[in-house]
Amino acid sequence: MTSNFIDLGRRFSIVEKDAEKDPDRIKESFWSSTPTVGWSDLLQQYRVVILSEPGAGKTEEFQHAARIKKNQGEFSFFIRLELVEDYTWEDCFGIDTSGEFDQWLGSSDLAWLFLDSVDEARLSDKKNFEKALLCIARKLGQSKSRVHIFISSRVQEWLATSDLELFDRLLPGPYQQNVHSKEYIDQSINGQTEGNSPEATEPLAAKVYQLQPLDREQIRGFSEFSGVANTTLFLDEIDKSNSEIFANRPQDLLDLNVFWQKYSRLGKH
Repeated sequence: MTSNFIDLGRRFSIVEKDAEKDPDRIKESFWSSTPTVGWSDLLQQYRVVILSEPGAGKTEEFQHAARIKKNQGEFSFFIRLELVEDYTWEDCFGIDTSGEFDQWLGSSDLAWLFLDSVDEARLSDKKNFEKALLCIARKLGQSKSRVHIFISSRVQEWLATSDLELFDRLLPGPYQQNVHSKEYIDQSINGQTEGNSPEATEPLAAKVYQLQPLDREQIRGFSEFSGVANTTLFLDEIDKSNSEIFANRPQDLLDLNVFWQKYSRLGKH
């Protein structure tokens, strides 16, 4: 899907702290009326975790966000977490190069780092996520305070308390002062932002969001992009066959699109 990505304007909702430790509560909130934000809002934040269900499209969304910043002329990097520990640093970059990363390290610019994903990193070893963050923290060095970092994970694989603490500890955000000022960025280059500024209080903590399911218009847009001719009829069939639970995830929706175009119907699920 990456090479045929369609921008559906995906939305994200904050995971309240009292729900972070309960995957079932997070899933329930997928269908709540909680206010949502888009990438334009998220990309302004410094430390973000994105949770989603399998097949929801988190990898594609991360690659899309990385391209957004790159197209704006910013340094932006998509990194596969499962490759960080076992492969050379150059092999970990999805749509970028380690040379660009080194170029950024030697500059005074901001950057955006998209780390995908916790569940893939833990497939072979539960400790791989921590090892990957340690490796990235060493690579960033004193530049941590001028990089926006995003981490993706499936809901079930995210250990709310320990993983969030690990993220905040190994990759702390900038201290809560004028983080966008040139003076602050210059200070970060010289390693002067690690709590030594008289105005610094504490680092910005990571926020946890969830990727929202596709809504009806997003389902329509995705299906049209996939070649479905009569999307109104297709949407009606989704309702009749009780297929909404599948249609709101891009990976499953693509399967429904293919089945519909072949048989002009959807089976009962």
